[in-house]
Amino acid sequence: MSEISRSINRFYQKMSKSSTPLVLPSAFVILVLVAFPFGYAVWMSLTNHTVGSLTTDFVGFSNYLKWFKRPDYWQTLLNTLIFAGSTVVFGILFGLAIGLSLHKIKFLRNLWGGAILVPWIIPTVVSVLIWSWIFNPIAGVLNYMLRELAIISQDINWLGAFPMALISVIIVSVWRYTPYFGVVILAARKQVDEQLYEASVIDGANGMQQFWNITLPSVSKIIMLTSTLVFVRVVSDFSVVYVLTRGGPSGATQIITVLSFMVAFDAGKMGLGIAVPLSVMPLLVPLILVVTGIMVKNLMAKR
Repeated sequence: MSEISRSINRFYQKMSKSSTPLVLPSAFVILVLVAFPFGYAVWMSLTNHTVGSLTTDFVGFSNYLKWFKRPDYWQTLLNTLIFAGSTVVFGILFGLAIGLSLHKIKFLRNLWGGAILVPWIIPTVVSVLIWSWIFNPIAGVLNYMLRELAIISQDINWLGAFPMALISVIIVSVWRYTPYFGVVILAARKQVDEQLYEASVIDGANGMQQFWNITLPSVSKIIMLTSTLVFVRVVSDFSVVYVLTRGGPSGATQIITVLSFMVAFDAGKMGLGIAVPLSVMPLLVPLILVVTGIMVKNLMAKR
């Protein structure tokens, strides 16, 4: 057996050495498609470049300092954190309910599991346009249903007034990401040993005690990992807010990505606009490092 083990180790060592050239094409693609555009964006944020300008001057951190001095920047950052944080929190809650419910369902479980992914699969712009019609204060189905149920007596301007506009875009974002949480939590729940639940029943544990002491601790790692990924993705989300409100009314739903687009492309101030999303990188980098660390740790544990 020892000779076999040594042979296997020599094989893997040989493969690790010979596989280096194989990853060079992938590394080159990543360098071209990720590293170069990111580095160019950083450089642009340090200039006063505008669309159509023949000259570009280096201004250092002047663009960042301009944003840090503007109250609307901090309100936009707060809106972004509320938008992303609410999506994650409510996505976890609804995702837990969906994932654990699907685990209990035996009849056509795979069909239901595929059906709940529809909000995640539908192109974002298409689904958001449908929600825009739903929220329409005059012809929208939501106000119609609420009037028919005698819940409201006059139409609600869902996207035209604060705080309903911010609540509305959060509802759409939660609707989009809840299926993702649900499917991930369902997969994690399937990995939990059923003998733990059988033993807890013998010890007299009820359903709530099983949830708090077995289910939740067992799926907590995957929830944390998924939450971090979703948070980073929602912070960089553009379509939901831009299609629904374009940051209005009066900046009530303005988020980092939409503000960046409007300054860079609508106003043509590329340097100033690119500085907006890059200014929140110090908040996102630690989260990305945490996710990377967890993934590497899990990969090494499997080996």
